[in-house]
Amino acid sequence: MNRGNITGHYVPTPNELRAWADNPAANGIVPVYPVTLRNIAAELERLQAKAETCLWSQDEDEDMWETECGRAWQFTEGGPVENEMTYCHGCGKRVIHE
Repeated sequence: MNRGNITGHYVPTPNELRAWADNPAANGIVPVYPVTLRNIAAELERLQAKAETCLWSQDEDEDMWETECGRAWQFTEGGPVENEMTYCHGCGKRVIHE
């Protein structure tokens, strides 16, 4: 089982949430609406994916790319796509851009 860091409480994985939704009684939990558990699982996956990315935004006035992690980058030509920037040079997360 995974342990989360949210006030020391257990944080289930998206797959565990889906398993609970499919068979709550077998997992010893209080029955809840399965759709709710599936929605929570989907939102958790979305948030986890976002946490693993760094958003880059172009400042067209200064011809710079500002990163979500607080760095800046300037290209001679093109932008992150044209220069095949996959990972942020500041935090190492996968680059996404506006």
